[in-house]
Amino acid sequence: MTACGGGQWKTEKLRELGAEHVIDTSRDSFYARCRAIHGKPDYLGIRDDGVDIVVNYLGGDTISPSLRLLKRFGRVVVCGATAGYESVTDLRYLWSFEQSLIGSNGWTPDDQAALLQLCAEGRLAPVIHRVRPLEDMAEAMQELSERAVFGKSVLTL
Repeated sequence: MTACGGGQWKTEKLRELGAEHVIDTSRDSFYARCRAIHGKPDYLGIRDDGVDIVVNYLGGDTISPSLRLLKRFGRVVVCGATAGYESVTDLRYLWSFEQSLIGSNGWTPDDQAALLQLCAEGRLAPVIHRVRPLEDMAEAMQELSERAVFGKSVLTL
């Protein structure tokens, strides 16, 4: 698995969580580094280069390069748009490589119940950045805006 993070401290945490390859997007292009690691996708599927799935939390101008990284029948799963909700892409990748672009928000009540069940069973361990009281919300929001959070920031009553 290849994972991206904006800063060395984030890429170190990604490696601790099991990422085989990490890319510091504050220093390197995720597209260029992924191509160097995984190779150029082959639309005939003769070579096994490229990636199977890209999970994209950013949107914006990262969607097009995400599609260009995919091998034949690959998928981009979009679950955020912090880099912008508008995206322009070259549709030739979608039809030439028979790719899928999938939206996923996971916020239905059933999705949340399933998530909590996985945590209760110990099959999923959420990554918690910090737990603090609700009155410290301003500090938590400041950390979020400064991109100084890795995982979830939890506020308690």
